[in-house]
Amino acid sequence: MKTRVSWLVLLALVLATVGVLLTLAQQEGQTNATIDDLYRLLTTEDGRSRLDVLEEWLADIDEEVDLVHSVAERMLEEQYGLFDQQEWTLDDLKYQLNTIEAMLQDLLGCPCP
Repeated sequence: MKTRVSWLVLLALVLATVGVLLTLAQQEGQTNATIDDLYRLLTTEDGRSRLDVLEEWLADIDEEVDLVHSVAERMLEEQYGLFDQQEWTLDDLKYQLNTIEAMLQDLLGCPCP
């Protein structure tokens, strides 16, 4: 999936570059686009490739998505894993309710109905 997104971004960037070059070439009073114009479009002010910058940005997003996914998966495992560990039967529930009833009778000092 990461590779597919990278290729789509690369394709979009190439199409945008071609579109900008065609627009620049068609403007009146503007000379034909040069290799320097293309170079300025594909690099940042400090000389880094814009494709590399986009790839790093996508990698950061991919890491964050993986982190969110792992946290959500762990939370679901804790929630449903707790329920899997506590498999109570009706007899267990009845016993616990009877125990609570006996404790209440002792606290109140009277038999409860």
